[in-house]
Amino acid sequence: MKSYVFLCLATWICLQACKKSEPERLAADNELAKKSNITSGGSWVQRASAFNRRASAFGFSIGGKGYIGTGGLGNEIFDDFSEYDPLSNKWTEKAAFPYRLVEGIGFSIGDKGYAGMGTADELGFSTELWEYNPESDKWTKKACLPKKLGSWEVFCVGGKAYVVGEVFRQNDLSYPLFEYDPSTDKWLQKANFPGGLRGYPILFSVGTKGYLTMGGISNSSLLANDVWEYDPVTDVWTQKANFPGEPRSVGVGFSIGEKGYVGMGAGKTVFLNDLWEYNPVTDTWLKQPDSSLPTRAKGVSFVIGNHGFVGTGFTSGGGPSSVFNDLWEFTPAN
Repeated sequence: MKSYVFLCLATWICLQACKKSEPERLAADNELAKKSNITSGGSWVQRASAFNRRASAFGFSIGGKGYIGTGGLGNEIFDDFSEYDPLSNKWTEKAAFPYRLVEGIGFSIGDKGYAGMGTADELGFSTELWEYNPESDKWTKKACLPKKLGSWEVFCVGGKAYVVGEVFRQNDLSYPLFEYDPSTDKWLQKANFPGGLRGYPILFSVGTKGYLTMGGISNSSLLANDVWEYDPVTDVWTQKANFPGEPRSVGVGFSIGEKGYVGMGAGKTVFLNDLWEYNPVTDTWLKQPDSSLPTRAKGVSFVIGNHGFVGTGFTSGGGPSSVFNDLWEFTPAN
């Protein structure tokens, strides 16, 4: 199971896009971070690193705190879980996730966090969902996803979570969407994503709509650049303006205010560190100033107030130094 889980990770690492050692790269990145406060776009600042290097972790935020958990490094899979306080710029270890997990999803609704799916060290491809209560520091098992999926991704709208993924069934080319309601602890299947099967697309939500963009096109070496908007009220997907940057998968997506943000990830031949802002009102994309953080794929993101945070993941080069435990804070210009 472990060798299968990290086959994709090893393949991406073989891209060899970055030549600098990690200390050299971080020193250069910190120097760039001091100069990155450009008025025409947002700025990046490096924050305290998490405990262990990892990729394919999950992340979410609750009540002014950020959380990162599980993931893997080489053949090792983690179950640890930590809380980040932006006021003190410190990490605190919390109750471990119930089992070791990679490529799980994470999201928060109200004052609770949720994590699961992914590939569990002993369970294989998992359909389980667990709820985290930060006051009691405890995990509680919730209703399982009705179908076993791969390439899981999630966005939240209106107090509900929406999970998409590939179906593990021969000759089934559907890419279903499932709605989770924490108030009832029930799953409901919604309209399938109409853009075809995707490997690790990037999702985010703005206001009352969810968005899915890019990802690997099934049964090909191509990466998509389309953008789709989902309306939970009508249960309808609508195609929007194509993403104008480098197509990618295994990137990060988050929203701040009335804008969505997409970045990082792996392009066809390179790892990326750019960030793009999406305005759903005008259906337009705006590239943010060149990022000062290292290129990466399979990182995590969460939002606290009007600040986005991106951390962990891996880049080219191979070996432990190409896997990160860093954390970077993004502040939009407006």
